[in-house]
Parts: sequence; C-alpha cells; structure tokens
Amino acid sequence: TWFYSFSYTVAFASVMLSQPTTLESSEWISENIPIDSEISYSPEMLFNWLVPELDRDMVDFDDDTDWVLILRPNREVFQRYYRYPEKYEIQDWYPLREIELEENLAFYKAVFGEGSQFQLHRIFERRPQFLGIKISDSGAPFPMTALLHPTIEIYRRSKK
Repeated sequence: TWFYSFSYTVAFASVMLSQPTTLESSEWISENIPIDSEISYSPEMLFNWLVPELDRDMVDFDDDTDWVLILRPNREVFQRYYRYPEKYEIQDWYPLREIELEENLAFYKAVFGEGSQFQLHRIFERRPQFLGIKISDSGAPFPMTALLHPTIEIYRRSKK
C-alpha cells in the first residue's frame, strides 16, 4: 500500500506542477477566438476566482453569443442541484438559496439541453499521472479535483 500512496501523491503533485488550466485557457482564447466574438459564462460564477483572465469583456448570455466558457466545478454544482434539489444541503459548497437559480439553470439548459446549438470546442483539464499512467481522481476531495486545476470547457455555437 505504500507504493500506491506514493504514486498517488506524486501523480497529484504532477498536476500541481503543470501550467494552470486557467492560464492555458486564457492564452488559447486570446490566440484563437476573434476579439469581436462574444463569450459568455454562467450568470452566477460560484468560483469566480477560477475564471481565466481574458483580454476582453464577457457578455451576458443571449441569442448572439458565439462562445461559452464553462467552469466544470460551477456546472457540477448547478447540475447536481437541478437533478436532486432535495439532496442539496446547507453544508454544500455554495449557498444556492442566495442566488437566482432559475436564470442559471436556464443557461445550462440552453448550452447542454436538447436542441442546443453549442458543441464542445476545446477542453482544458489536468489528470493525475504517475510514470505516464493515468490515475483516477474520482475519489479525491472536491478541492483537489475542482479548485486547484479546474476543468474549463469552451463551447461554440454551431449555427444561428
């Protein structure tokens, strides 16, 4: 078991030593999405310190939005609430009672729901590896998997 503990620790250390997904996604957006293209994200960013710094203003989501930036930790909280509101508890990661749930749920439905015009264009994520072997982080605590190197997804509208 000491080998497993060692390899697991080294695998997570490799994630921490890599370029942050927020920086990588910020650079990619600057280089690949025209400055006049509109980029939106969820009306409420629960983990706003994870949003990549961009060289442009983000816009409110509407019918003119070309691109959508999704922080997976943000999405997971809302999707979990949407599926099981009765299981949401006060000790969960964010006090959802204090925000406009309907507006946020409508945003995620527009991006991920049936008939959505958005398709995944690019994903930025880090997974633990040891000697090139990927190690599952499914049992790791939420802060390790979501807050240190959040998965960032870029969706593009396929048609208007």
